[in-house]
Amino acid sequence: MECKTCHYPLWNLKSRACPECGDAFRPSDFAFRPGTVRFMCPHCDQPYYGTDADGHLVPRSFACVSCDTPVTMDEMVLLPAEGVSEAGTARFALPWLDRPKHGFWKAWWKTTTMSMIRPGELIAARDDASSLGAAWGYFFVTFGFIMIVGALIGTLVFAAIAAILSNAGGMPPGFIGTMAFMQILGFAFAIVASIIFLVIWALATHVLLRITGETAGTVRTTFHALLYGSGPNVLSAIPCLNQLPIGSVWWVVSSILMIKRGHGVSGVRASFAVLALPITTIALFVVGYIALIAAIMATATPGTGLATVASSHPQMEALANAAEDHAAQRGAGWDNTDHALLLLAEGYVNALDYIAVQTPTTLDAIPLREGLTLDDFTIGAGTDVSRVARLFDPLPPDVVAHRVGDFVFTWHGIDAANPPAELWLIIEHDLSDAGIGAEPCYARRADGVVVTLYPNSSFTAQRLQDQNDARAAHNLPPLPDPTTVTQQEPATAGP
Repeated sequence: MECKTCHYPLWNLKSRACPECGDAFRPSDFAFRPGTVRFMCPHCDQPYYGTDADGHLVPRSFACVSCDTPVTMDEMVLLPAEGVSEAGTARFALPWLDRPKHGFWKAWWKTTTMSMIRPGELIAARDDASSLGAAWGYFFVTFGFIMIVGALIGTLVFAAIAAILSNAGGMPPGFIGTMAFMQILGFAFAIVASIIFLVIWALATHVLLRITGETAGTVRTTFHALLYGSGPNVLSAIPCLNQLPIGSVWWVVSSILMIKRGHGVSGVRASFAVLALPITTIALFVVGYIALIAAIMATATPGTGLATVASSHPQMEALANAAEDHAAQRGAGWDNTDHALLLLAEGYVNALDYIAVQTPTTLDAIPLREGLTLDDFTIGAGTDVSRVARLFDPLPPDVVAHRVGDFVFTWHGIDAANPPAELWLIIEHDLSDAGIGAEPCYARRADGVVVTLYPNSSFTAQRLQDQNDARAAHNLPPLPDPTTVTQQEPATAGP
């Protein structure tokens, strides 16, 4: 027992002031290991021993059994019990609450390791009156550590992206500033969301504890358990591990053990109270996600297969919009000889629009005449579009579908001004997978819905048959398997 100001030993003193610095003290200001301190009657030296969790007398006021004088615990003279050293009387102190002794970062690290491997001792090492602000401070330091490490990793990633973009011809204007702003905005949102969720979580946990029975602690105990239990989240700062919910799950487990010890409840009650809100939140998220998928699927008409929105396939949407603009500009529909490369030749799209996202196709894999490829051209101001138009093969009169890069165009014969909603206009299919059918492909309908197809499957065979039935209803020839259409060999109607 030392003065909290100057650390002078305060044993064997009747005075309630430190002899060294003069600061007042009371025995009840200190916590001891139960049974390790003698509380001596100041009138007759009759010893008593503390038995509660803080090593204090129970009760604190009584009449001395030897001299029958009324005494209180804070009047008594304190000495270590026989055979117990002064150091042996101290109850283990929570390092975070004793930062001047340990140092800031050492106190944080010791508290974090306790949170991970000795959560029960951690909650017992603080008293219920200890500062709630200190517990929030520990939580924010832990959260800040994770954010700082994440920011450093993010900076390295941004630097790598910037280097790649520089080698590829330069970064977009304001790229670094935009990325930095988005990162700061993300951190701010994460902090606010964490505070709100943790307050709601702690209050919900405490309400459930009180509903299910008596508790030894208060709502402060519950907040202490969840705030100090956040230590395992430091695992989220480790690359690769941050992709798994290990830190979050460990946080929940530590919090359950602290609730159990701090409130003196069963493991079942502690688990129910702590897990109720997280499980409910996850369940609501899953239900909301399923409802969203169901709403998206509801936009597809029966028989379209797995549907998505066209914005998920930006190149295909750009080509479809360009084709509509091209037809409207000419005041004509798509006739049998409309080649998709006309959109490039006349400046409606750029060459990269013929390559789908996340495919290995390159511009030099898209052939033109004279041994050239699209990689040999930069379409822009001053381009001789008539020369570009002469470099691709004309389509046969009875063409049904033709390919450019990763896209098969099936608009031939469809009325551009009023196309039937269910007919496919463009099919997105990886050029490198042509004729193999291992990768999925996507058909963009006239109404903007995108249908997912799986080549070489009975599912897609049925979808293709449904599409050809729809085409027949509009007097259009059937489409072949899109994986068989190459740029050199368009599909034709045949005899």
